[in-house]
Amino acid sequence: MLAAAVPAFLAALRWEGRLAARGGQPLLDPELLRGRVFRTGLAVNAAFMAFFAGVFVISLTVQTGFGYSPLHSGLVFTPTVLLAVPPVDRR
Repeated sequence: MLAAAVPAFLAALRWEGRLAARGGQPLLDPELLRGRVFRTGLAVNAAFMAFFAGVFVISLTVQTGFGYSPLHSGLVFTPTVLLAVPPVDRR
């Protein structure tokens, strides 16, 4: 399914581009993808999604592979959460 997503996305972009060229109202305006800020936002969103997907897979692996309870699996990620929270500046 993941391999089929790329050609499907490209086909959808082509379809939307043709629709916009004919004066229709595309669901996703192809002009948006030409903007650097929009593309950067998409890349950041994809990175966050990949990170959280990885956390989900690792938590399932800890539960099913190592036999930990959901509580212990959550505690495995405590150091990661503590490192992700920025320190508070109390000046």
